[in-house]
Amino acid sequence: MLFFIVHALYKGALFMVAGALEKGTGTREISQLRGLMHRFPALGIAAVAAAFSMSGLPPFIGFISKELLYEVKLATPTVGITLLISGIAANAANVVVALKVGLLPFFGDLRGDGPKNLKPSKIGFWIGPVVLGIGSLVLGLFPNAILGKPLAAVVAQIAAEDVSIKLKLWHGLNLVLLLSVVTVLAGACLFLMRRRLSRYANALRDATRCNGVALFRSGIASFLNGAALITRSIQSGRLHHHLAVIFSVAVAGLVAAWWGSGYQLRLPSRGQPRADVILTTLLLITAAVALVACRRRMTAVLILGCIGFGVAAFFALHGAPDLAITQILVETLTLLLFALALYGLPAMREERRAGVSRAMAATLSVGVGLGFTLLTLKAFDIQVAEAVSREIAARSLPEAHGRNVVNVILVDFRALDTLGEITVLLIAALGVSAMLGRGRSSLSRERRNGSPVLSASARYTAPAMLVFSIYLLLRGHNDPGGGFIGGLVAAMAAVLTHLAHPSAPLRVFALGAPSLMVAGLSTAALSGLPGLITGKGYLAALWGAEISLPAVGKVKFGTPLLFDIGVYLVVAGVVLLLYKSMESRRIPEPVSPPHPPNL
Repeated sequence: MLFFIVHALYKGALFMVAGALEKGTGTREISQLRGLMHRFPALGIAAVAAAFSMSGLPPFIGFISKELLYEVKLATPTVGITLLISGIAANAANVVVALKVGLLPFFGDLRGDGPKNLKPSKIGFWIGPVVLGIGSLVLGLFPNAILGKPLAAVVAQIAAEDVSIKLKLWHGLNLVLLLSVVTVLAGACLFLMRRRLSRYANALRDATRCNGVALFRSGIASFLNGAALITRSIQSGRLHHHLAVIFSVAVAGLVAAWWGSGYQLRLPSRGQPRADVILTTLLLITAAVALVACRRRMTAVLILGCIGFGVAAFFALHGAPDLAITQILVETLTLLLFALALYGLPAMREERRAGVSRAMAATLSVGVGLGFTLLTLKAFDIQVAEAVSREIAARSLPEAHGRNVVNVILVDFRALDTLGEITVLLIAALGVSAMLGRGRSSLSRERRNGSPVLSASARYTAPAMLVFSIYLLLRGHNDPGGGFIGGLVAAMAAVLTHLAHPSAPLRVFALGAPSLMVAGLSTAALSGLPGLITGKGYLAALWGAEISLPAVGKVKFGTPLLFDIGVYLVVAGVVLLLYKSMESRRIPEPVSPPHPPNL
């Protein structure tokens, strides 16, 4: 983890220095760049600091990282020696590259054939590399004070146990220090001998008609040709071939893991058979078979929705009402979005396959189903640590003032995870909208009047749905509901209104999709500041008064409720953005000529 930080500091600084020099000199040919320190002093300081850290010189953080890597290699006797020798050679080459890139352009005399019109470097070009370069020095001088606790926290998450880390610049005279000295000296000698080595390389090139650059380029070309060959063989451009490759590799991996581990299957304990569970299972099986036999896109979408609703029934039957409600709402919206995406496309064509091909497809399908069923059964036996569910359930009401453990986890105990998830959701929605681009506006004009029946229904249903979404938001901390479910219902109300009145703006609380997403993400992020200001930590819960509301019950106000409101707004905005993007890309069905009157 320390090496990642070190690598980011020196690599980022040197890349930005290269870009700034190219902008200021008009070239990045390193053979033409000399004596630039007096024209670009800030860039020179940043480059030298980054080069020294990359070379592993004290007191830079790169020195500490290199010593830790050497310690690990010495402590791994089976492959450590091989890795150690390879590491010394690679680090010596790093020293050569660092000195050549970080020092040569800035020292020495200006070359006569070098760049003539030098442009002064603006602050925007040198502030970044200076911060990274000086950061390598500061972190090297005070490693434990700055990086000790953050690194310990990250490593503890990876190792799944508490760890103690002490970073020091000086570890005394030992073998690791000797290896560091050897590495730097080897790199410095190679750097000083670079001209002589270059002459030897040129002589070898003349004798063999081959040089390092040609070898490198031919190696890259061969690699790309081989990759293209593999790509052509496994990615034919046909969807079922892609899926066959993916699922074949997945099944092979499962079989290999099963065979190598020697795992013995243990079925979970079964209770009394329940008629409702058996009936739901049979309905799902029937829907799956019907989906395979389906030949129409819209019918396939409807059957997929039935399967999704069946899964929601399983959640409800096994005591997970929040998941069941979420699944039902998501399936409803998915049906609508799929219908919009597939609207106007031609009918599916049946592809005739040979009997062997159909048998292989059926075998692979059975293998995938069986393999992932066994993987699910295996999950029942995995328990690497004591389950936290009981402790979270015990703390939910006294510490977070909520009986709905799912919502408490989302907006209180693991609020930072939820903040990251809604951020990713927002970014994904923006990506989908960008890919679909601006749609045609002619469709809306064609459907400007909408449906009278739908219009009459939406007049009363949509406001009721909006009120119900607020009800779900407020009661979610103690009963099934919450910001995510409420946001979905609010978005569905807006979609219903838009279907009834296509010319009306697509809004929730008079806010369009972009405004909803910005307001929601800002609200969720700002809800963590009170905890940070009071010293409890970012997104730590602060609670206020408790108010009893009609139909909703007792609602305790605090930062988790504010965070949940942010989730509500983000989800509503994302759904509206996706719907708008899909709806605007619909292709109108061709209008058939009117039938002649029946005389």
